[in-house]
Amino acid sequence: MNWVQDHMNFTYDGTYVDSASYWDAWFDQWDGWYQAQHSNGYYWGSNYTSITAWTYAVHENDVFCALQSTYVTYSDNNLVAHGSGSVGGYVSTWDSGGCSSWLHYDSFVSGGA
Repeated sequence: MNWVQDHMNFTYDGTYVDSASYWDAWFDQWDGWYQAQHSNGYYWGSNYTSITAWTYAVHENDVFCALQSTYVTYSDNNLVAHGSGSVGGYVSTWDSGGCSSWLHYDSFVSGGA
């Protein structure tokens, strides 16, 4: 099992995002999963009316499937905060390789003002 999360604290005035801090978190269960690739960052929307935090990650397992590598890719997790106070986002996640047909995954976005 593994997961990736993006988090953000931000202040807003009804139109603009005044300030923001973000961080990501991830987890690999101790059954052979490890994070093989990871990067994250942020970018401002037009005229500071939003900010997007993103994470790219690849988790790999080389042991549970007859020594074939299996992957879960998060490309990208995106968390978007708007000057109105609303929060949204989008997630693109998939599995591949080895025994990827054995896996099940969920994705969701939550939060808001």
